[in-house]
Amino acid sequence: MRYCFLAGLFLLGAVWVSEAQEQTKGNATDIDKVLVAKQKDFYAIVSGERKPTSDDDALFKAQAEKLIFPFTWPTVHRDANALADQLKYVQDRIKLIENGKGKAEVAPKLGFHLGKSIDDVFSLGFDGNKFSLINAAASLPYLSKVKGDDVGEAMMRLASSEKQHLIVRMYASEALGDSFPIKALRDELEDPKNPKVVTRKERDIRRVNALVNFIEQDWSKTPVDEGAARFMRRKAIEALARAEVPGVYVSKKTGAAEGLVAPTLIKVLTKDALKPDPSLQEKISAAIGLCNMKGEWIDSAGYNPDVATYLVGRTLSEFLSEYSTDYVNFGVAVKENRKPPLLYWKTESKRLEAALKDYAVQLKGTSSLKAAKDLEIAMVPVLQKTVFAFARLDDSTIPNIRNRVQQIKPSNTKLFEKANLPPITLE
Repeated sequence: MRYCFLAGLFLLGAVWVSEAQEQTKGNATDIDKVLVAKQKDFYAIVSGERKPTSDDDALFKAQAEKLIFPFTWPTVHRDANALADQLKYVQDRIKLIENGKGKAEVAPKLGFHLGKSIDDVFSLGFDGNKFSLINAAASLPYLSKVKGDDVGEAMMRLASSEKQHLIVRMYASEALGDSFPIKALRDELEDPKNPKVVTRKERDIRRVNALVNFIEQDWSKTPVDEGAARFMRRKAIEALARAEVPGVYVSKKTGAAEGLVAPTLIKVLTKDALKPDPSLQEKISAAIGLCNMKGEWIDSAGYNPDVATYLVGRTLSEFLSEYSTDYVNFGVAVKENRKPPLLYWKTESKRLEAALKDYAVQLKGTSSLKAAKDLEIAMVPVLQKTVFAFARLDDSTIPNIRNRVQQIKPSNTKLFEKANLPPITLE
């Protein structure tokens, strides 16, 4: 039976149903005993007053377990208030670490044990532990703020595992965004055979591929409806959009192409490339990701940004069209007759404005700059003076934008100079 996933449905687990073979991880008394005894040490390390030593290993292990194990405890996940308290504890603890002067010292030490603890929790079978695991999964986008390879790899394993529930994979995909941006491999600067370079490259390829596979999977074979698929897929698109590179390794010399980012973001903006058809919110996220590609990686990969510029422009046309349609509902003069807007139009307009401006900066000095600049000049005033201002669009605005977009349609639709990929269909 297919079901409709509602965002946040399991976040606080307000309703608990008895399940067979329920399992737990860790012991509350043992964990708290260590944390209480070493509380002053923890604050001293986080604040930067002192550096961690090997004697603090038990402290970091207990802290990692305290962040994730309680989601498996019946006293927590059977009680909505206790569950809310645990999630708040996670948020507050992560914020404390993020704001501490010692975070650079804390992250790898805590991350080592946190990666193991995450693996431990999600090694539990979903049958009998679904409330524990879904609520634990909701904490992953917070736990990923503890930057480090061990946490990033734990998120990658969850996001890519078909044995995990889709909701778990969705939250892990969202969390993977904190592993980005990527430092792409450049032939002219690094030896691709250097062991350290190979290790970094393979790690980043795993993470990119986990997101790409989640986004491009056949959603018709999953138990979710199209609305749920779009919601879950958008989390992975938003994460991939933070990569800031066309691919982990794309060589202009050999044509080698590994860990590709741009083709998947491009697919979000092209017709019939993904099923179900992407929502406008998915397209906005992909468009911003394409605009955020850094100039140094664009050139080194032999990447053709003209394709992205055109598709971003087409997405912006759709954005304005949907805004105009929705304006009829929320822009009426009589307050009592207004309906809530379907999108956060002001927020999205600001995100798109910033992306367009940055895009032109990244393409400075390239032959692709003119098209990107033309798009910025055409769109930014409309975003500022109309969408952000919640004003009505002039009847001529959308046709004019569509005409400007058609003028920058590229004749060369090959995405990379050397990589052997099929040209992009722009119709």
